[in-house]
Amino acid sequence: MMTFEQFIEYVAAEIQSILSDDIPDIKVESTTVVKVNDQKLHGIFIMEDEGKACPNFYLDAAYEAYCDGHDPDDIAYDICKQYWVIRHDMTPPTAQVYEEHNQFKDSEFNLRLLDSTRNTEYLQDIPHLEVGNGFVLICDVRVISSDNGIYSSVINDSMLDSLEMSADELFERALSNAWDNDTPLLYSMEEKLLNYYKYDEYRMTNLLTASKLRPQQLQYPMYLLSTDSGIYGAAALFFPGVQERIAQVFKDDYYVLTSSTEDVIIVPLTNAGPVSMYTDMVNDMNNTVMEPHEILSDKVLRYYRKSGKLRDVTARIA
Repeated sequence: MMTFEQFIEYVAAEIQSILSDDIPDIKVESTTVVKVNDQKLHGIFIMEDEGKACPNFYLDAAYEAYCDGHDPDDIAYDICKQYWVIRHDMTPPTAQVYEEHNQFKDSEFNLRLLDSTRNTEYLQDIPHLEVGNGFVLICDVRVISSDNGIYSSVINDSMLDSLEMSADELFERALSNAWDNDTPLLYSMEEKLLNYYKYDEYRMTNLLTASKLRPQQLQYPMYLLSTDSGIYGAAALFFPGVQERIAQVFKDDYYVLTSSTEDVIIVPLTNAGPVSMYTDMVNDMNNTVMEPHEILSDKVLRYYRKSGKLRDVTARIA
């Protein structure tokens, strides 16, 4: 059985052999990439032209499949098929696109929320905005959408230089257009379940924008805050005016359970239990449900309506 390093080398050579019949100058090489929460993923990149963005294919899971008996030739062939789909439908933009920032509209800058303590290495070359309690916002640019997904790229220092704008300008533009780019949504967890099981038959009420709310809509113990796309939807917590609007909706302080990068859980104080219960809940979710790249943090925050401040209350637990 091959070691992981030998497996990567073998798969890269096989892909090179398959693709070079149609693309003589194709380049397939191994790579290690630091991802969200300082995860290090290992794999290959496939490049046709210098200066052109190229896709990475991570092989950590593929190696597990190989260890379970999958043929490495089949794994290489599957990656080639994926590459042809990306090449045809989602050709990444060339580096020249990034050299003229007018190519990007403000509607293409989107926000992601991360815990800085979990992303020390990842954030080293990525412009980020500190928003308190150890959290930071970063930006991505969503360039191409197709039936196969969304091509997006996190804006790093090099790309920011190519865009010829400062980090302050980048975040000012992203925040000022956040509501229009990816509408924040607040709804009860009960409505989320109804929507899930009844599909399109049940329309959830966005409590942030609804003109009238029924009393029973404000009596649930937990709510979800995300965005319309759901992609890094936890960032909605720091969209302009969202924290204040949540307090207006419930006319109360509230807790924020920051387990997932996709959404956060809102608990109005009136219906709340002890903070220790929510801390245990966040830890349990992170340890048993969430994938490593999906975890935002272990923190429980509290928004104080009177002062308009969001504070980390996890540390206050004995």
